[in-house]
Formats: sequence, structure tokens, C-alpha cells
Amino acid sequence: MEKPKHSRKPLTKVSLSHTKDVSRFDAPCTAWLTTLLLCLIQTIAYAQQETFDRANQAFEAKAFDQALEQYLEMIAKDPPNPAVHYNCGSAYFRQGMTGQAIYHLLMARALDPLDPDTEANLRFVRETAGLPSQGLLSKGSIWTRLMTLNQWAVICLFPFWAACLL
Repeated sequence: MEKPKHSRKPLTKVSLSHTKDVSRFDAPCTAWLTTLLLCLIQTIAYAQQETFDRANQAFEAKAFDQALEQYLEMIAKDPPNPAVHYNCGSAYFRQGMTGQAIYHLLMARALDPLDPDTEANLRFVRETAGLPSQGLLSKGSIWTRLMTLNQWAVICLFPFWAACLL
């Protein structure tokens, strides 16, 4: 008996001769772009640090308006920075703007719940303004102040991955 012949053609390599060879340009371009990106990131970080230092100097010189302007500029560019919110809250408190001070101190506490200075200043501002403590709200939110948001996220991922493995 004769085996039936298949009509399939054997696989062949596809010729890419019609495409340009750009691989020789990839490495230098990638290196330049990476270097440019790193320099840009470094410049932005340096500019943020300079602004932070100028704002702190203005705060020390009791130029709270100028300090607030620079702190708020930094918050607009980099919102999740607990140190900037802490200093902004302190500057607002020095100007007698208790509501804004409490807001920024609460933001600092939310971003870094383990910082004892933020908690102490928040308590001080509330007592100075004659505001009551948070009462039951503070008892319920004790769990959120045990760890940072990133730590809670890592802990919550454990049951998720355990469930995925099962």
C-alpha cells in the first residue's frame, strides 16, 4: 500500500530582506534615551529638594506666606509627600488657619501613619483650637494607623496569592 501524499509544503524561513536593518541604531539610541531620562529625573529631584529647602528657610525666617506658596507648589507637583504636608500644616497653623493646618497634618498622617511628630502636632493643633478629640472615629481608625498603605497592600496580597495557588 502506498502512503498518501500530503499536500502541505514544508515550513520555510521567511525572508525579511525587504526590511531595513535598524538593529545597529537601537543600542545607541536606547543608551542615549536612558541617559537623558536619568538626567531628567535627577534634575527634577534636585529642583524639588531646592524648593523644599527654600520653603524651609522661609518658614524659619517666619515668612509663612512665602513658605506656604512653595509648599503648595510642591504638593501640586508631588502630592504624596508626607514631609511637605507636615510642613505645610505647620505653616498654616502659624498663620492661624487651623482648618488648613489640620487638613495637611491629616494628609501627612495618612501618608506616614507611623510618624509620632505628625500625631503630636495634630493633637496639639486640635487642643490649641479647642476642638474635641476624634472620639469613636479615632478608635476605629487605629487599624489604618498601624502600618503604611504599602504595608497594608503587601499584607492583603498574601491571601490573594494563596487563593490563586489553590
